[in-house]
Amino acid sequence: AEAVPLDSAARGEKGGEGRDDGKIDSADSAELRDFLQHRLPDYMLPSAFVMLDALPLTANGKLDRKALPAPEYQSQESFVAPRTPLEDKLAGIFTEVLKIDRVGIHDNFFELGGHSLLVMRLIAEIESALGQRFSVATVFQSPTIARIGALVQTGEATDQWEMLVPINPGGDTPPLFTAFVGLATELRVLGRELGAAQRFYGISAQCCDPKRAPLTTIEELAACYLNEVRALQPHGPYYLSGECVGGVVALEMAQQLRACGQRVAMLVLLDAPPPPALMNARWPERKRDARKQPERALSRKLLDLLKRPIGSAMRVAKRMVFRMCVRFRLSYSHEAWDDYVLDIQNRARTKYIPRAYAGKVSFIWATIGANLERDARYEQAWRMVVADSEHHRLAVKHGTMFREPEVKLLAGQMKIYLAEARAAQAWLAGSPARTSQGQQPEARVVARMS
Repeated sequence: AEAVPLDSAARGEKGGEGRDDGKIDSADSAELRDFLQHRLPDYMLPSAFVMLDALPLTANGKLDRKALPAPEYQSQESFVAPRTPLEDKLAGIFTEVLKIDRVGIHDNFFELGGHSLLVMRLIAEIESALGQRFSVATVFQSPTIARIGALVQTGEATDQWEMLVPINPGGDTPPLFTAFVGLATELRVLGRELGAAQRFYGISAQCCDPKRAPLTTIEELAACYLNEVRALQPHGPYYLSGECVGGVVALEMAQQLRACGQRVAMLVLLDAPPPPALMNARWPERKRDARKQPERALSRKLLDLLKRPIGSAMRVAKRMVFRMCVRFRLSYSHEAWDDYVLDIQNRARTKYIPRAYAGKVSFIWATIGANLERDARYEQAWRMVVADSEHHRLAVKHGTMFREPEVKLLAGQMKIYLAEARAAQAWLAGSPARTSQGQQPEARVVARMS
């Protein structure tokens, strides 16, 4: 049997009426969905099924997506209206947040277009309307009106973690943890490409509750993330990764784990720029020039700000407002949450002074639209703290590495590193003398630039 998932770009117009178009009857569809629910994470469950005699192929023997019949999403057969006042209230929240006309109680929030910023707004709206706050992990695991309503009624929210998001919790491999700059729900497509067998947890950026002081150093962020990681997996070997500033946090997580005697099997940093401390140490003239002419440097920054496009200047202004909100514990717009988090983490990266890392580190850099001269300097700076490193480049663009179709390239490279790391662990497990001497297996770092 063959199957193919359809993303939003491949969903064309709705198909014809009747059952001769290959669409599966509702009873068969429910049976298939029930079968898959015991084998796949919720977000990987198909939203529609179409039966074909064979998958259409191009002249080159590849799948011809344009020739696939379009499934009927949200058909009258599958739509289930709210049954209780609570479900009706939740449906109103869903439609308002997603800006759509109607939502069935079994419709998946993320399949309807929910993303990181909308998740934050959904959580806030539910708390305002019902007085109960859910974590991102809970919404990710229970993304429908029916399941959230059940949690509200029973009070049995699955809030085990504040930052950890179970992307693929049911696999049979050692878990991979990825530190993300925003909400780790954005890693769900990467989780699908890695496969359901690969246990995979995303780590969202710190909680942005204005009533709580944010974590402002890389060391604090790493320690906070490790509290949840080690609650799930108390002992190594650990498989870590991180994107952008999250890559720097992942490096510090690995340092703290090794300091506790834990084994780090793999460290993956995706497109991660080195902290300024490394850049200044590698090119001391950068720091000397800034100290010699502070007034000129300030005036240059102001001039650069005035020259920025309106959109860029607005982002800077929003970050200034956020800093005031943090200082005085004021509320802020959830729509600008990503800018707030990136500002905090970039300032933490600016203050961070990394220590030498004893394991092997592999860096993956996005090449589309990249500054090659800057990338070369980044590589040189990282080599100051990583004695054994390799650098791999992917034909992807920063900011879209985790989306289709580029995510396939990233997932393919990650699978290679995971397989190598697991093989190294199996070899160590068969060599007691090596582990007793305290030797660490290879650690891999895959870096993603900001």
